[in-house]
Amino acid sequence: MNIETPLSPPDKVTCEKVTSFIMEYVNQDLPPEVMQVFDRHIQKCDDCVAFLSTYRQTVTAVSALTYDDIPPDLQARALDVIRRKAGG
Repeated sequence: MNIETPLSPPDKVTCEKVTSFIMEYVNQDLPPEVMQVFDRHIQKCDDCVAFLSTYRQTVTAVSALTYDDIPPDLQARALDVIRRKAGG
């Protein structure tokens, strides 16, 4: 889980690397040294701040959904995908 060393300058960390750790960042599951580098990048990168905001909003919206909120055709397609993945 190496985003860069804690002493890496924020401009050496790419947005792609930062966004690959977004879920762990939001869940506060990053090691402190990686969190520090992530935070430094976020302080200087408006694009990553926007991505992080959108990600958080998506997580909030999706977590508020119930099974009954999902249209029946989407429920059926999702179950089909899960069954196919479980079967092989």
